Amino acid sequence: MTDTPASVPRPGKGRLAAIVLLGPLVGAFALVAPQFILDTPSVYPEEYAGVAAFLVTFSYLLGFVPAVLAAIVYWLAYPRIHSMPWPLFLLACLLIGALCGALGVTLTTSAFERQVIFAFPIVAMGALVGAVALAVTAMPFRPRPA
Repeated sequence: MTDTPASVPRPGKGRLAAIVLLGPLVGAFALVAPQFILDTPSVYPEEYAGVAAFLVTFSYLLGFVPAVLAAIVYWLAYPRIHSMPWPLFLLACLLIGALCGALGVTLTTSAFERQVIFAFPIVAMGALVGAVALAVTAMPFRPRPA
């Protein structure tokens, strides 16, 4: 008899697609929502629609590279983190999302500017938004550990 190696658990393709496709949208709303909640109302409400559409679209484009990085790192880390209790799993998702968000936003802005850009406010924003986005897209409907 030959011993077959145990299969390594991996997240489903739907989960990875949600991280890549919905993650930037979640991050965009996480970035835009506090600004609109804390901002004073304008006399012209159509201004909000135009500004919100621009910010969400640009945030989605800026967040696509970090989302792809987060999906890859999540896929690689999943065998180690899938059986953790949910608070530790959440912490792992927040950490992965923050690191990938910071790195991905730095790579994206550096590509836009054609030079290395490491501005702390942009990196911090990418880390915060990446952490929220990965936690929101990776946590729901995850299988319970045995």
